[in-house]
Amino acid sequence: MNLKPQPDKPTVALPNPPTWGVLAQDGEPVSSMRFECAVASYSYPYHRLDRWIFHPGDPERLIVQAGKDTITICGRELVSVRDALENGRLRVLRSAGERYLLTKTGTVIADICFADS
Repeated sequence: MNLKPQPDKPTVALPNPPTWGVLAQDGEPVSSMRFECAVASYSYPYHRLDRWIFHPGDPERLIVQAGKDTITICGRELVSVRDALENGRLRVLRSAGERYLLTKTGTVIADICFADS
């Protein structure tokens, strides 16, 4: 195995973790999901997440039903969040700080709202 530096080859940058959350590695079991917003964080066992509905638009909305609770996520490019939920890989979802709201591309969670029925 060659471990010598090879200056003639460019280094491969590791992808940055998403600012909007934490994903499990492929095949890593996830038992709970945490929603983090400015006022508090809410955790749910994955088996309590009944369904989620994606609404395109400006802003996009992803509505998650967890028992009697309804969690509404507003933001941009939420398809990656929906896909992570569908694949059981989403561990943490967090609302963006002020500096991320001004970015023009990528997934941004502008707001997470909770309501119980």
